[in-house]
Amino acid sequence: MRAHTIGKALLAATVCVVSLSACGNLSSSKEDGRAGSASLIADNGSASCTTEQLEPTFVLATTGKVAGHVSVANTGSEPCVLDGSYPTIEFNNRDALPIDGVTYRQGNPGSGPITLAPGESAAAELDWNDMGPECVARVWGMHLSVRPEDQPKSVDPLLNDKPWVFDLCGNEVTVHGWQKV
Repeated sequence: MRAHTIGKALLAATVCVVSLSACGNLSSSKEDGRAGSASLIADNGSASCTTEQLEPTFVLATTGKVAGHVSVANTGSEPCVLDGSYPTIEFNNRDALPIDGVTYRQGNPGSGPITLAPGESAAAELDWNDMGPECVARVWGMHLSVRPEDQPKSVDPLLNDKPWVFDLCGNEVTVHGWQKV
């Protein structure tokens, strides 16, 4: 292959990669509810939110159909884009290890991508069965990340602002998409 042809091929590949990342279109997701995005820069010029710059909370619901809410607040000094449609979660046992046999299913889509200014938050609803004869595990915490490549953060469930454990009855957790708070 001639040097001129190789140069054209490299230039074309570079243009493709740069244009995809500048538009925020490099993404990946899984159908099991553990979805995320690998975008580098969003359409508005803000960088993708990373799990490290977000402070998560996990609050159990006391009434209604939804069993809990996970939220993240931008603790950084710059706006960022929460471009994954769904949070990536995993319930943990007492030893902070993932509970075996749990299926995470995508529920209602979110309103993303969501730009979070410093101090702003987004939340997602979580549904699971917490009553009945088919309880498979006691949940002591959750691992959360907003992008698959990020190191997850551990989050303790809260009920009435106090740490709480709960039973997981059945093997399915429905994870709904992010909504701006």
